[in-house]
Amino acid sequence: MIVIGIDPGAHGGIAVLDSKIGFVNTSKMPLLPSGEIDVISIREMLRASESPSSPVSPNIFIESVHSMPGQGVASSFKFGYSLGRIEAVCDLLVPDVHKVQPLAWQKVGPGKTGGDKSITIEWVKNTYPEAQIIPKGCRVPHDGICDAIGIAHYGLLLLQGKIDPPKAKPIRRKKKK
Repeated sequence: MIVIGIDPGAHGGIAVLDSKIGFVNTSKMPLLPSGEIDVISIREMLRASESPSSPVSPNIFIESVHSMPGQGVASSFKFGYSLGRIEAVCDLLVPDVHKVQPLAWQKVGPGKTGGDKSITIEWVKNTYPEAQIIPKGCRVPHDGICDAIGIAHYGLLLLQGKIDPPKAKPIRRKKKK
């Protein structure tokens, strides 16, 4: 079974794990010269991750993210637009696309990080020592790639039945007066 983890955003990453052999591949989020996310490259990565010997499509897990207080309107729109493009490419190629909350994947991976990316980086180094977390031309680990590995790790454990699925939250409706 192939599981793909995606940390969306311009500084995000993509990781591919195989349940039979473990770590497969990583990439920082591909960008066009304009700084926009290169969805054609993402499409090609997803196609390349499909196993010719397996009729089963890969499962994709995308971190469920949203705008943050204090972000400007333009940057929030740009981020949401990019996320929508990533999700559209995934939905068109693969039938099983899942969203995962940051705390859910961190809980089964590095633990609560409190926003400290070095905790996730150290966890990845220990759990997937063969993973390429330093992209070509860089000197330090890429935290987006490390997050993507954590997201894929969560997906793999979930699909293998080693962890319980997240509980559905009820929709809260306003009471009529």
